[in-house]
Amino acid sequence: MVATAYNTLLKRRDALDDILRSAAETDALTGLPNRYRFERYLLDVCEGNDPVAVLMFDVNNLKVTNDRYGHSAGDDLLKRAANCISYGFGEQCFRIGGDEFASVVKNVGPEQIKQMIKRFREKEKEQNVSISIGYVYSEDIETTNMKKILDEADKRMYEDKQQFHAALQ
Repeated sequence: MVATAYNTLLKRRDALDDILRSAAETDALTGLPNRYRFERYLLDVCEGNDPVAVLMFDVNNLKVTNDRYGHSAGDDLLKRAANCISYGFGEQCFRIGGDEFASVVKNVGPEQIKQMIKRFREKEKEQNVSISIGYVYSEDIETTNMKKILDEADKRMYEDKQQFHAALQ
């Protein structure tokens, strides 16, 4: 009887551990993995030799949407953006900040990334969202500093965002 109670308690503890781990690693609004999980994933990627593309995203007009239509409309915009990003780039997509997202795609070449971006842009139009994007592709992660890859992808994303704002003027 004691053994049965102990085993039941262990199972409940393990289930609770899984729930807590998921809550700690998942963005509650979008359901995507969060920044903590992104940083852990990058450590794993750095240990391998796989070609990798790092993509950074920033949702356009979130502040305008929040100010004009309310935060629930902004939340909806973020959910639609997350849907577009995960649709285009698969499982390794992350919400890393308020309106910032990232994706890390392993074992792909430049042409495959272009096709994924095309698929993402089509979904973006369908979902009626605007998302700035920047990416860097590396064939050999061991010879490239991950911080430099992230910084360059972020820089390119902000260049895309500047073009978006320039087109509005």
